[in-house]
Amino acid sequence: MIDFDVLWQPILMVNDPAHLPPHFVAAGQLRIQPPNGQGVEDWWRERIRVGEADHAQGQLEARLLPYVREMQRVRQWHIPLHPQIAPATRDWLPFWNEDSVALNLVYELPVDQPIDDVVWAEIELVRRAPRYGGVEPMVAGTHVGRQGLDPNAAHVLNDAPWRVLLLDPRVSQGLSNVSGDAENDRRFDALGNFLRRLRPDLPVVATGIRTMAEWQAVRALGVLYGQGDLWAPAEPLAASFGDTELTNDPDWFPDKVYPNADDRVATRGLSLAVPRGR
Repeated sequence: MIDFDVLWQPILMVNDPAHLPPHFVAAGQLRIQPPNGQGVEDWWRERIRVGEADHAQGQLEARLLPYVREMQRVRQWHIPLHPQIAPATRDWLPFWNEDSVALNLVYELPVDQPIDDVVWAEIELVRRAPRYGGVEPMVAGTHVGRQGLDPNAAHVLNDAPWRVLLLDPRVSQGLSNVSGDAENDRRFDALGNFLRRLRPDLPVVATGIRTMAEWQAVRALGVLYGQGDLWAPAEPLAASFGDTELTNDPDWFPDKVYPNADDRVATRGLSLAVPRGR
C-alpha cells in the first residue's frame, strides 16, 4: 500500500452576496495528500522514479469505493491526473456500475506541462466504456496562470480540449479590486485582460481563495466559481461521505436522524442541491 491520504475540497458556485450562505457545491475536487508534508509534485516524481506511479493512481481511485454512493450527491467529481500517468478508472467502473453509481468525472491536467498521448488515449477509452448513467468524462485544465497570464495563452486554451479552467492559487493570492497599489492594479488588469480573451462558454474556477477581498477581486472580473479555505478547507472523504456508525438501532429509534453528506456540508453553509439553471 502506497502511503498517502485522499482529501476532497468543494468547488463552489458562490452565493451573491458572497458572505450569505448557502453556497452551492458545483463539484468536488479530489486531492492527494502525501505523508510528512511532502509536496504533491515531489511525491509524484518519487513514485515515477521507483516505478509505482501507475499503482498510485490506481490506489487513488480504488480508495473511493467505500464512499461512492454518498459521493453521488455531488454533481461532478474532479480527479487529478499526473500528465504522464493515465487514469485507472476502467478498473473500477465495473464496481461502480454494479452499485449503480455515476460520479460524472472531470479529469484534471496541468495546462503548462506536456501531456503524454497515453493519458489522452486512456481518457477516450474511459469515455467509451460502459457506465451507469451520468455524462461522459470531461477534462479540466489546472494551474492556469502559474507561468504568468500572457494574453496569447488564452487563445491556446480556447483551442484545447478543456471544458473548465482552474486558475492557479497564486493568481488571486493577495489580490484586491481596490485600486491604488501599482502592483495590485497591474495584476488585476492582467487577469481581467486574460479572462476577456477566453471563450465565454469556458467556466473558470478561482482556487486557493483565503480572504473575502480575494474573492471580491476575481468576482469583479466575472469569475463565478470559487474554491478555498475561505469557505471550506480540504478534508478526508470520510468526514463528509463516510457511513455514519449507528449508535442506536433505527428499528428501535425510528425518529432518530442519521446525517448524510447533505447534512454534513450544511454545517459549513454549503448545499449540494445546485439550483436549476445554474
